[in-house]
Amino acid sequence: MDVLKAGIRHPLFREPLIPMVKPYKWYGCSYYWGWLEDGFCSVDGGCIGYMYALCGWLVLTSPRGLRDKLSWMLKHVVLLIAVSVFYLYGAIWLLKRPRVDSMEELYRVFYIDFLRLKPGHVEVVKLTDRELVTISRNPCPILKLSLALGMDTRYTCKLVSETVCRFVLKHIDEDLEFERDYSHIRPYKDGCLERIYLKSHTPSIQQH
Repeated sequence: MDVLKAGIRHPLFREPLIPMVKPYKWYGCSYYWGWLEDGFCSVDGGCIGYMYALCGWLVLTSPRGLRDKLSWMLKHVVLLIAVSVFYLYGAIWLLKRPRVDSMEELYRVFYIDFLRLKPGHVEVVKLTDRELVTISRNPCPILKLSLALGMDTRYTCKLVSETVCRFVLKHIDEDLEFERDYSHIRPYKDGCLERIYLKSHTPSIQQH
């Protein structure tokens, strides 16, 4: 059965439960009343299919004001899940008790080990014994998520990425500060400009 034409059918109903007549744009993806076309999920008549179809139906058939509120809520639920998963990953990674004694070592530990970036994806703009400035051009999951949700990365990255990065760096060394230049961030620029520096007068990062 072609669900795009016939709709979702339930064994107890003769008619389609949710008619799939015309495409809608929702969160940057093509939906046919809840059917996600780009491969994240598919409606096959199972419980997951009904859940996605119901969510799409609730948003698309609600009054405009309510629809906007539902859309805002759903987007922020996704962001909450994203930041929770990132925090969990950071907490588990910190169990290794990473130790660094220089900014050069911090570059390797933070960008290569923790963020799992390839060296070719990170341009080192400045590197001293007290400061590390980089531009990242890696395939970024938060960037992809933001584009899919139709949200501004200057908001989502500050909420999801920056909070966890600060959390991890503070556990590496409490004197480390993390800054991101939100005037130089993707997709508005070709990369994301970040700065990590020591706020104290200690000559180098202290080992724990």
